[in-house]
Amino acid sequence: MQITIEPGEEQKLLTDLFTRYGITEKYGKGEAIFREGDSYRGIFLVQQGTFKWYRKTAMGEEGVLKIYVVGEVAGLPPLFETNPDKRYVADLIALTDGRVICWAEGRLHKLMHHQPELLRLLNRHYCATLKELVDQATSLSLKSVPDRLMDFLKKIGAEETWVQLPFKKKQLATILNTSPESVSRSLKSLVSQRKLALDRNRFRLL
Repeated sequence: MQITIEPGEEQKLLTDLFTRYGITEKYGKGEAIFREGDSYRGIFLVQQGTFKWYRKTAMGEEGVLKIYVVGEVAGLPPLFETNPDKRYVADLIALTDGRVICWAEGRLHKLMHHQPELLRLLNRHYCATLKELVDQATSLSLKSVPDRLMDFLKKIGAEETWVQLPFKKKQLATILNTSPESVSRSLKSLVSQRKLALDRNRFRLL
Protein backbone atom coordinates (compact mmCIF):
# COMPACT_ATOMS: atom_id res chain seq x y z
CA MET A 1 0.00 0.00 0.00
CA GLN A 2 1.50 3.32 -1.12
CA ILE A 3 0.63 6.15 1.27
CA THR A 4 -0.31 9.42 -0.42
CA ILE A 5 -1.51 12.36 1.65
CA GLU A 6 -4.17 14.32 -0.20
CA PRO A 7 -5.03 17.85 1.04
CA GLY A 8 -7.90 17.68 3.52
CA GLU A 9 -7.80 13.87 3.69
CA GLU A 10 -5.19 13.48 6.46
CA GLN A 11 -7.62 12.39 9.16
CA LYS A 12 -9.42 9.89 6.93
CA LEU A 13 -6.09 8.40 5.86
CA LEU A 14 -4.93 8.12 9.47
CA THR A 15 -8.15 6.40 10.52
CA ASP A 16 -7.89 3.99 7.59
CA LEU A 17 -4.29 3.12 8.51
CA PHE A 18 -5.10 2.52 12.18
CA THR A 19 -8.06 0.36 11.19
CA ARG A 20 -5.89 -1.67 8.81
CA TYR A 21 -2.87 -2.18 11.08
CA GLY A 22 -4.20 -1.70 14.62
CA ILE A 23 -6.35 -3.49 17.17
CA THR A 24 -9.50 -1.95 18.66
CA GLU A 25 -9.64 -1.75 22.45
CA LYS A 26 -12.58 -0.69 24.63
CA TYR A 27 -12.25 0.99 28.04
CA GLY A 28 -14.72 1.85 30.75
CA LYS A 29 -14.74 5.13 32.61
CA GLY A 30 -11.73 5.30 34.93
CA GLU A 31 -9.78 2.50 33.26
CA ALA A 32 -6.14 3.09 32.32
CA ILE A 33 -4.90 2.64 28.78
CA PHE A 34 -1.38 2.94 30.13
CA ARG A 35 0.39 4.22 33.24
CA GLU A 36 3.56 6.24 33.63
CA GLY A 37 6.47 3.82 33.56
CA ASP A 38 4.61 1.07 31.68
CA SER A 39 6.61 -0.56 28.89
CA TYR A 40 5.90 1.12 25.58
CA ARG A 41 3.62 -0.81 23.24
CA GLY A 42 2.47 1.70 20.64
CA ILE A 43 0.17 4.62 19.88
CA PHE A 44 -3.60 5.01 20.17
CA LEU A 45 -6.18 6.69 17.96
CA VAL A 46 -9.24 7.83 19.92
CA GLN A 47 -12.40 6.58 18.22
CA GLN A 48 -14.90 7.28 20.97
CA GLY A 49 -14.92 9.00 24.35
CA THR A 50 -12.60 11.37 26.20
CA PHE A 51 -9.24 10.51 27.77
CA LYS A 52 -7.02 12.31 30.29
CA TRP A 53 -3.22 12.34 30.00
CA TYR A 54 -1.70 13.36 33.32
CA ARG A 55 0.98 12.92 35.94
CA LYS A 56 0.48 12.50 39.68
CA THR A 57 2.77 13.64 42.49
CA ALA A 58 3.74 11.51 45.47
CA MET A 59 1.13 13.48 47.44
CA GLY A 60 -1.58 12.46 44.98
CA GLU A 61 -1.92 15.83 43.24
CA GLU A 62 -2.66 15.67 39.51
CA GLY A 63 -1.09 17.70 36.75
CA VAL A 64 -3.18 17.33 33.61
CA LEU A 65 -1.13 17.52 30.42
CA LYS A 66 -3.84 17.09 27.81
CA ILE A 67 -7.39 15.92 27.20
CA TYR A 68 -7.69 13.62 24.18
CA VAL A 69 -10.86 13.58 22.11
CA VAL A 70 -12.02 11.70 19.01
CA GLY A 71 -9.52 11.76 16.16
CA GLU A 72 -6.42 12.50 18.25
CA VAL A 73 -3.41 10.22 18.66
CA ALA A 74 -2.12 9.44 22.17
CA GLY A 75 1.14 7.83 23.24
CA LEU A 76 3.39 9.57 20.72
CA PRO A 77 6.25 10.98 22.90
CA PRO A 78 8.37 7.79 23.30
CA LEU A 79 7.77 6.59 19.72
CA PHE A 80 11.01 7.88 18.21
CA GLU A 81 13.30 7.18 21.17
CA THR A 82 16.19 4.81 20.48
CA ASN A 83 16.29 3.35 24.01
CA PRO A 84 15.06 -0.27 23.73
CA ASP A 85 13.49 0.01 27.20
CA LYS A 86 11.03 2.76 26.29
CA ARG A 87 8.26 3.62 28.72
CA TYR A 88 5.22 5.88 28.79
CA VAL A 89 5.86 9.29 30.34
CA ALA A 90 2.45 9.82 31.99
CA ASP A 91 -0.88 8.11 32.70
CA LEU A 92 -3.72 7.94 30.17
CA ILE A 93 -7.15 7.07 31.58
CA ALA A 94 -10.69 7.10 30.22
CA LEU A 95 -12.85 9.94 31.50
CA THR A 96 -15.86 8.34 29.81
CA ASP A 97 -16.55 4.95 28.28
CA GLY A 98 -14.41 4.93 25.18
CA ARG A 99 -12.73 3.09 22.35
CA VAL A 100 -9.25 3.39 20.86
CA ILE A 101 -7.27 1.64 18.14
CA CYS A 102 -3.82 0.53 19.26
CA TRP A 103 -1.12 0.44 16.59
CA ALA A 104 1.78 -1.65 17.89
CA GLU A 105 5.20 -0.01 17.77
CA GLY A 106 6.89 -2.83 15.85
CA ARG A 107 4.37 -2.81 13.00
CA LEU A 108 4.43 0.98 12.97
CA HIS A 109 8.20 1.33 12.58
CA LYS A 110 8.28 -1.36 9.91
CA LEU A 111 5.72 0.51 7.82
CA MET A 112 7.39 3.91 8.37
CA HIS A 113 10.64 2.47 7.03
CA HIS A 114 8.95 1.85 3.69
CA GLN A 115 6.42 4.71 3.81
CA PRO A 116 8.07 8.01 4.87
CA GLU A 117 4.74 9.83 4.32
CA LEU A 118 3.45 8.06 7.44
CA LEU A 119 6.24 9.69 9.45
CA ARG A 120 5.12 13.10 8.21
CA LEU A 121 1.52 12.32 9.07
CA LEU A 122 2.37 11.28 12.64
CA ASN A 123 4.69 14.25 13.08
CA ARG A 124 1.72 16.54 12.50
CA HIS A 125 -0.04 15.00 15.48
CA TYR A 126 3.16 15.06 17.52
CA CYS A 127 3.65 18.78 16.80
CA ALA A 128 -0.03 19.49 17.54
CA THR A 129 0.41 17.87 20.96
CA LEU A 130 3.49 19.99 21.68
CA LYS A 131 1.68 23.16 20.59
CA GLU A 132 -1.26 22.35 22.85
CA LEU A 133 1.07 21.84 25.82
CA VAL A 134 2.64 25.25 25.13
CA ASP A 135 -0.78 26.88 24.73
CA GLN A 136 -1.97 25.29 27.97
CA ALA A 137 1.06 26.53 29.90
CA THR A 138 0.49 30.03 28.50
CA SER A 139 -3.23 29.87 29.26
CA LEU A 140 -2.68 28.89 32.90
CA SER A 141 -0.26 31.77 33.32
CA LEU A 142 -1.99 34.55 31.40
CA LYS A 143 -5.68 33.83 30.79
CA SER A 144 -8.64 34.33 33.09
CA VAL A 145 -10.63 31.35 34.37
CA PRO A 146 -13.62 32.09 32.03
CA ASP A 147 -11.25 32.19 29.05
CA ARG A 148 -9.61 28.92 30.11
CA LEU A 149 -13.08 27.41 30.47
CA MET A 150 -14.10 28.57 26.99
CA ASP A 151 -10.92 27.08 25.54
CA PHE A 152 -11.76 23.76 27.16
CA LEU A 153 -15.35 23.81 25.90
CA LYS A 154 -14.11 24.53 22.39
CA LYS A 155 -11.78 21.56 22.73
CA ILE A 156 -14.66 19.17 23.44
CA GLY A 157 -16.78 20.52 20.57
CA ALA A 158 -19.10 23.06 22.23
CA GLU A 159 -18.82 25.43 19.25
CA GLU A 160 -20.51 22.88 16.97
CA THR A 161 -22.99 21.11 19.24
CA TRP A 162 -24.33 20.70 22.77
CA VAL A 163 -21.84 18.97 25.06
CA GLN A 164 -21.76 17.61 28.58
CA LEU A 165 -18.76 17.96 30.85
CA PRO A 166 -16.98 14.59 30.68
CA PHE A 167 -16.20 14.71 34.39
CA LYS A 168 -17.05 16.52 37.61
CA LYS A 169 -16.30 20.19 38.22
CA LYS A 170 -13.61 19.26 40.74
CA GLN A 171 -11.66 17.45 38.01
CA LEU A 172 -12.26 20.28 35.56
CA ALA A 173 -10.97 22.74 38.16
CA THR A 174 -7.77 20.69 38.44
CA ILE A 175 -7.30 20.83 34.67
CA LEU A 176 -7.87 24.60 34.62
CA ASN A 177 -5.65 25.15 37.67
CA THR A 178 -8.41 26.78 39.69
CA SER A 179 -11.13 25.89 42.22
CA PRO A 180 -14.55 24.27 41.66
CA GLU A 181 -16.12 27.47 42.97
CA SER A 182 -14.32 29.53 40.32
CA VAL A 183 -15.52 27.12 37.63
CA SER A 184 -19.13 27.52 38.81
CA ARG A 185 -18.82 31.33 38.90
CA SER A 186 -17.26 31.35 35.44
CA LEU A 187 -20.04 29.21 33.99
CA LYS A 188 -22.68 31.57 35.42
CA SER A 189 -20.75 34.59 34.15
CA LEU A 190 -20.46 33.21 30.61
CA VAL A 191 -24.19 32.41 30.57
CA SER A 192 -25.10 35.90 31.78
CA GLN A 193 -22.83 37.43 29.11
CA ARG A 194 -24.57 35.29 26.47
CA LYS A 195 -21.31 33.64 25.53
CA LEU A 196 -22.56 30.27 26.72
CA ALA A 197 -25.95 28.53 26.54
CA LEU A 198 -27.03 26.12 29.27
CA ASP A 199 -29.65 23.39 28.91
CA ARG A 200 -29.79 21.28 32.07
CA ASN A 201 -26.32 19.66 32.12
CA ARG A 202 -25.42 20.54 28.53
CA PHE A 203 -23.44 23.50 27.26
CA ARG A 204 -22.94 25.24 23.93
CA LEU A 205 -20.78 28.23 23.06
CA LEU A 206 -22.64 31.07 21.36
